[in-house]
Amino acid sequence: MNDTHPEIENLIDTFMKAKSGEQKLLMAASMFDASRMMAMNSILARHPDITPGKLRAELLKRTYSGDIAPFLLAKIASQLEMRDNPGDTRGRFRCAR
Repeated sequence: MNDTHPEIENLIDTFMKAKSGEQKLLMAASMFDASRMMAMNSILARHPDITPGKLRAELLKRTYSGDIAPFLLAKIASQLEMRDNPGDTRGRFRCAR
């Protein structure tokens, strides 16, 4: 479905063609940041006492649940949640050497 008037569509097309690759990338990054902020605010509204690690884990799940295998998503989420306790080093990801 496309509910955009053809004239407006042409204006948007002209506007985007005039942008450099860098400008387009910055626009995309800005939109990603805005959507992340909206998701974070939604989670915080439902869970005002959530820990920072659990918040990161929930953002990860909300953002990448369709792109990352469930078992891997769960593993990464648990790593993010562990960061709430800096003294806990169990299961931390290690850099390849």
